[in-house]
Amino acid sequence: MSPLIKKIVWFVAVFVVVWGGLVALRGKLSPAYEYLFRAGGNFAFNGYLTWRDGSVRFIDLDQSPLDLRNDVDLNTYGTLPANKVILRPLGKFDTLMLLRNRSRMGNFGMLRTSARLVGYSPTVLIVALFLATPTTWRRRLIGLLAGLLFVHAYIFVRLAIDLATGEWGFASAQPYALFKLSDFWSGVLTRVSEVVAENPTVYLAVLAFFWLAFILLSGTLASIVQESKAEPEAIESSD
Repeated sequence: MSPLIKKIVWFVAVFVVVWGGLVALRGKLSPAYEYLFRAGGNFAFNGYLTWRDGSVRFIDLDQSPLDLRNDVDLNTYGTLPANKVILRPLGKFDTLMLLRNRSRMGNFGMLRTSARLVGYSPTVLIVALFLATPTTWRRRLIGLLAGLLFVHAYIFVRLAIDLATGEWGFASAQPYALFKLSDFWSGVLTRVSEVVAENPTVYLAVLAFFWLAFILLSGTLASIVQESKAEPEAIESSD
């Protein structure tokens, strides 16, 4: 077996072990990640993009049933429904997003998302890809850092699109809406949201493309190939 084939086999084996291990340990690792996901969401969407009046609060639905009348600050989110509004996790959706417009107090919107699927799953994929790359630890760690920055930028964009589209988004006809889109751009954004949110192969393809582009542009792939070619020559010279 050639040295290059050995490296490819090594990469596949390590990737499967790392990715499989992180998926298997999701029950133990995911809660900590979900906490950071929601904290990051609260920070990133304290203002919605360039609309500073828009903000989103990310709330954990797994801890306990949420009673909006007791658990949400009425002075911040305005008038709530007369009856108790209790929300629980719904299938894969473990996070509640409360949307509000600071210039139109008294109304807010509610959307659900999944910290596990939107955040944890793509994160463990990019971690496994870079840790399995058969190169020096320095290159792996640099790639891992770049990958984590990229994957969370991707998550930010995905959430920003989800928060704008649909019947309850910031571009809807709701009282807390921040802006109005034309029918054309509303249709485009809705279609993008459907593709990105409902098709898991999209984030797989995006992250795999980023990983491949990084190892190509950083010279990591060239270094792997060069090292593989040098190994037989070293063996021959020692003979």
